[in-house]
Amino acid sequence: LKWCADEIEATIPDLYEPIDNTPSRVSQTVAQGILARVYLFMAGESVKQIDGLDKKEMYRRAAYWANEVIASHKHDLNESYEEIFINMIRDQYDTQFHESMWEAEFLGDRTSATDWTNGRIGDLIGLRSQSRTTNYSEWACNYSYGYYNGSYTLWQLYWENDRTADETASATVIDKRLTWNLPGYNYRGMNNQKISYKNKAGETVTRYLQQTQSMFKTPWVYNNNFAMPDIEGLDQTIEDAFDPADLVYDPTVMCAVRNAGKWRRETVYEKQMSAKSLYTTINFPILRYADVLLMYAEAINEYAGAPDDQAKEAIREIRKRAGVKTDESLLGDYRSFRDLVRNERGRELAFEGLRKWDLIRWGTFVEKMHNAGTNQPTENKYRNVSYTNYASANYANVTARHIYLPIPTKELAVNHALRQNPLW
Repeated sequence: LKWCADEIEATIPDLYEPIDNTPSRVSQTVAQGILARVYLFMAGESVKQIDGLDKKEMYRRAAYWANEVIASHKHDLNESYEEIFINMIRDQYDTQFHESMWEAEFLGDRTSATDWTNGRIGDLIGLRSQSRTTNYSEWACNYSYGYYNGSYTLWQLYWENDRTADETASATVIDKRLTWNLPGYNYRGMNNQKISYKNKAGETVTRYLQQTQSMFKTPWVYNNNFAMPDIEGLDQTIEDAFDPADLVYDPTVMCAVRNAGKWRRETVYEKQMSAKSLYTTINFPILRYADVLLMYAEAINEYAGAPDDQAKEAIREIRKRAGVKTDESLLGDYRSFRDLVRNERGRELAFEGLRKWDLIRWGTFVEKMHNAGTNQPTENKYRNVSYTNYASANYANVTARHIYLPIPTKELAVNHALRQNPLW
C-alpha cells in the first residue's frame, strides 16, 4: 500500500489530463481522490502500522489529498442524485458538475462485432424485468435478472437512522436516495389479478388488475397493500377495473427485499430496446465527488478529534441534496460525527462496491455482517421469507478470514518465498 501511495503521488504533478476528458481518463483530481482513499485504508484496522507512518499521519494525508480535490473547485455535487446514475445509464458524461470523477466504461452491447463489451451492469444488478412475452420493443425496462437486493439494515439507514425528530418514521419525508436505490417497484408484471382492499373511503372493494407483463412498473405488493400508488399500463376497459387513484398505499411494503435500482435498465434512460441482450453500455462509478467530501469529513475528524466547519458543511450539503434535514447535534463531537459519516457513506454510496471495504477498515466487518443477519423483520409485509432466510444464513457464515484475500495457489507454486495468509 505504501508503494501504491508513493507511485500515485509521484504521478500527480505530471497529470495534465483536462477535466472534460474525465471520467474516462485519470486527471489530477482523480489521482488525488484515489490517493485519499488509499491513505484512509492504510489508516484502517486491517493494515499493520507502517514504519514512519502512524495512523494519525495517514488520516492527515487522506484529509490533505481530499482537500486538494475540494480546493480545486473543478467538481461539485450534482443537484440531482438520480441524474448522476441516469447519465451512466445513458452512457453520457456530466459536463456541468463533474461529480462522477472516474468510471469503468462499457462501450458496446454486443449487438455487432464492433460493439463488444463485458458489461452487465443493469442486467445482473438492477430492477428485475422478465416476462414470457418477447415483444421487447414494447417493454419499459430492458431484460434484467435483478439478482441484487437491498437489506433491511440498508432500509433502516434511510428510513430511521439519523433523522430529525419531526422526520422520524414519517412517510411524507423520504430520503431521495432511498427512492432511487430501493424503489417500490420493478418490472415482474401483474396480469389478471383479482384483489380486495379498502379504498380511500374505507370501503372494502374487489377490483381486477390487467397489465401486460414487464411492460410497466410493477409495485411491490403484500396482501393487496401496494408500495406505491402509481401503477402503469392498466386496462381500464375491463369490468370492475382497478383504479390506482383509489388506493391507500404503504411505502414500506417489501422493504427488506427490494431490487437494487441504481442502474435500472428503464428504456426512457437507456435509450434503446435490446431484446434479451445481457450486455449493456451502463458505466460504473469508481470515484465520485460526494465520496471525496465524505472521505475528507471522516479523515479530518479522525486526525483532529473533531470535525471542522468544512467537514460539517460537506455532510449538510450531501443530506440537503437527499431531501433530508441534518440533526446539528450529530455534528458536535468526534463520536457522533464519526457514526453519522459512516452511516452517510452507506446511504450515499449504496451498491457502488465500497461498503465491504469501509467496514473492513473500520474493523467492524464481521460484527456488522452478523448483525445484518439477525436484523430481519418479523412482519411478512416487509420480506420474502426465502430471500431473507437465505441472506441471514450467508451473513452468519462470515468470519475473520473474509477480511483478507487468499494468495492464489498458482502464485504460491511459482514463488516459494510467499506464505499463505494463516486464515486461509
